[in-house]
Amino acid sequence: MKKRTVGAAGLLLVAGLVYVWSQSSWLDNFNADRNQEYTDKRDAGLAFGQNHNQNQCLTQALKGFNECTGYTCTIGNGKFLKACLETAEPSADFCDGVPAYQEDITEDEKTWARHTCWDLNIASDGCRLLLRQKQFFCQ
Repeated sequence: MKKRTVGAAGLLLVAGLVYVWSQSSWLDNFNADRNQEYTDKRDAGLAFGQNHNQNQCLTQALKGFNECTGYTCTIGNGKFLKACLETAEPSADFCDGVPAYQEDITEDEKTWARHTCWDLNIASDGCRLLLRQKQFFCQ
């Protein structure tokens, strides 16, 4: 009876190790895929910005929410916007009406971002995060 118990326990241990290893491998692949996706978004932003202005960068980044949603989408669109603004032609009105960036966001800033996203017909929370990025850029 003890031999079966040891054998079953050993089998469970091996199965557990295989499971942990497979999950670790999956996570490594997932992280590598996200890093490549974000690198591609940054490269696309740099390229887009070379032929467009700041307003067009923001518009293009916000269009990204028509194609995806969620956390990874928001990060990707944010990477695109930040890179695009690095190489874009300045837009004279880009910072007009943008509230000053503060580390602790105020209700006025939240209202500005919410209404700007509503006016653009974008329901994604990511829109407000990109507008926060715009605030930071304009400070």
